[in-house]
Amino acid sequence: MCSFSYDALVRTVSRLRAEAPFLRVEVFGRSVCGRGLFALRFGEASGGALVFAMLDASKQTAGQALLDWAEHVCTCLNADEPLCGVDLSRVFRQSSLTLVPCMNPDGLEISRNGAKGAGSLGRFVRQIYSADERWQANAAGVELTRQFPYQLALLQQTQALSERQAPGAAGFFGAFALTEPEVRALVQLCRRERFSRALLLEMGTPLLQVFPAGESAADRETVLSAKMLSASALVPFILPSPQESAGTFAPWFAHTQQKNAFTFSAEDDLAVFARRLEELLVLFAVM
Repeated sequence: MCSFSYDALVRTVSRLRAEAPFLRVEVFGRSVCGRGLFALRFGEASGGALVFAMLDASKQTAGQALLDWAEHVCTCLNADEPLCGVDLSRVFRQSSLTLVPCMNPDGLEISRNGAKGAGSLGRFVRQIYSADERWQANAAGVELTRQFPYQLALLQQTQALSERQAPGAAGFFGAFALTEPEVRALVQLCRRERFSRALLLEMGTPLLQVFPAGESAADRETVLSAKMLSASALVPFILPSPQESAGTFAPWFAHTQQKNAFTFSAEDDLAVFARRLEELLVLFAVM
């Protein structure tokens, strides 16, 4: 298992803040248990790119890989060295990149430490958590991946067919959209910053999913961007139907923000994930 933890995240962010004066760190929201949601921003221009991970508490490799990449960027900028042949200091004078390594810190700690990771909600978690389950939800037992207000009728149908009709380790999407503070914080961040594009990192079959702005057919520029990103990570890309992703972030972002959104997944192996990710993120920053 990846060694990613909330305490390690806090320590790394604190160190980077001290070592990298160009890095802006913001706690843009808090989890059910009050843990901070950290956004790391390179550059000051408005309407930049967003990359984030770990709506699903089990996707720890993605969160660790994103945090490691942020460290690498800081190292390169401090040394005035390029990354993948790109002068990022020049890029960030004209644009910006916001990274959120962990959207579900409570779920992360529960998945690592069991009910005690939920703090004051430990008793509640103990009642709904079975040792043979993989914890994916937040501390309220709600799966954050389908908490976004998009295709709600289809989402309700999906929930009705689910074996899980109440809070638990996975599979319960909430009574309705935006019930959870972590998701509300992300939605508010997107509305405030008006990002030009967004990318969610996950683990699974190596793949790039592309959701064109406004649910329209992908234009030539979008397809070209998808080809470049997928080629950099050596993964295929697809344009899934938004209806297949009811309640998820990427089609919500494409529909409401009228900007392209992407979901990238790769193997649950930190070294492999990091190799696939490095050049892809550099390209995403300069697109």
